[in-house]
Amino acid sequence: MSVALRRNVAANLQNYTTTSNNNDFFAPVLYAEGAATYTTLATMLAISGFSPRESASVNVMPQFVNIATTPFDLKLIANLNCSTNDLGNNSGILIPDDIEGDVRSTTNPFITDIGADEFAGTGTGAGVWRGVNTNWLE
Repeated sequence: MSVALRRNVAANLQNYTTTSNNNDFFAPVLYAEGAATYTTLATMLAISGFSPRESASVNVMPQFVNIATTPFDLKLIANLNCSTNDLGNNSGILIPDDIEGDVRSTTNPFITDIGADEFAGTGTGAGVWRGVNTNWLE
């Protein structure tokens, strides 16, 4: 079974940091805890003691340049990843750059992209409205 986050012990969140957040969980099963499985962020966040972990996380399929043939290119396609653009938070870890050496924010407000690839979203692709304004292309 493909699972984004798996824990072997049910209801034991003691060693799962309370600051874990701003992630992209994409798999058929988002969370497995013992024999229980959760397929949506809402059901995962409803687990007793789970919140506020992952309250700013998303569940979207990242759009990579090439995942079909070798050599694979796991850079994100800027205009197709609006759902992860600027939704990361680098304040707790202060990683200065991404997997390609692109600079990440290490000063307040610590805004980065979710994942290993920092990219400049263009706002020209089909996005997911975040409730900020009425422009679906931002």
